[in-house]
Amino acid sequence: MIKMNEKYVKELILLLLFAMIYTSLESNCEFWIEDDFHPFVPKSEEAREEYCGFFKQMNLSRNELMDTIRKWASKYGVLEQFDNYVDEELRYENMVYDIFKDKVNSTCGSEKIKRTLFEITDLLTDRDIAQQTIQTKIDEIINNLNERERMELTQLWAILGEEAIIEAQDKMENGNSTREAVENTTQTDNFKSQLLLLK
Repeated sequence: MIKMNEKYVKELILLLLFAMIYTSLESNCEFWIEDDFHPFVPKSEEAREEYCGFFKQMNLSRNELMDTIRKWASKYGVLEQFDNYVDEELRYENMVYDIFKDKVNSTCGSEKIKRTLFEITDLLTDRDIAQQTIQTKIDEIINNLNERERMELTQLWAILGEEAIIEAQDKMENGNSTREAVENTTQTDNFKSQLLLLK
């Protein structure tokens, strides 16, 4: 079995987590080009610099961050557009989580890792915990896993997370999940084989 560096595992899992969830909270927007900005963000340099600065405040909870951005949006006259955008993002996020939880429940992964996935999911959906605190707690959870468990956790996040995102996107766009079920059958079967090798 390939030995995975602990720091690498943590970074990979965090990357996968934030890719799944924080679609509206990108932290490196100072590197964005014109088309990367959300539709509600004004084109003025001042507005964009202020907007990007919010995501460096990891001591804020998501609710606190949203309140801060709402004040910014009101200042620049884009509050309605921002609220509409966030409503859509939250609908998508909730859909991803619901699908992800269903997939975790039905996977052949170990019960301990399933519980760990739900524990991390609960952390990420808590909108009153500071982002920095969430990251620290996730680090603690991962530190309590052995190498094999970390490998299983990483694989589950990578595969089930991607499947949940694809299915949610399909539902948002087309109102169905038929395509996702067909596309992911082979990938899920391969994952089951990989998990059996870990046990």
